[in-house]
Amino acid sequence: MAQRLADLLRPASPSSPGPLSGFAMTNSQPHIRKPTPKQLRYLKNLALSTGESFTYPKTFEDADRQIKRMRRKKRTPAADRRRETQAVRRGMADGRGDGASVRESEISGYGSSASWR
Repeated sequence: MAQRLADLLRPASPSSPGPLSGFAMTNSQPHIRKPTPKQLRYLKNLALSTGESFTYPKTFEDADRQIKRMRRKKRTPAADRRRETQAVRRGMADGRGDGASVRESEISGYGSSASWR
């Protein structure tokens, strides 16, 4: 019995599932929620009002933890924050703190080949 060309082009398994049947694939990557802009603004305001620093949160939960930590801190009075800010600005304008800067005479070379003398 001779085979027709149409029979040769058919798939070997006529019962194979179509593209829309079967189980849906799941994402194996964990869903990471980024911190919201509102959380970041609140965190920055808390950091300013408490005089604390913080690391930029990578997740929503991390931002939430840092907010809770900072809310437990005592807030620095506004007058103290203002005085400290003014003192830092004056110091930067006067050149104080330059003793820690790298001077031309302390290094030799250029770029990746630079080294301390």
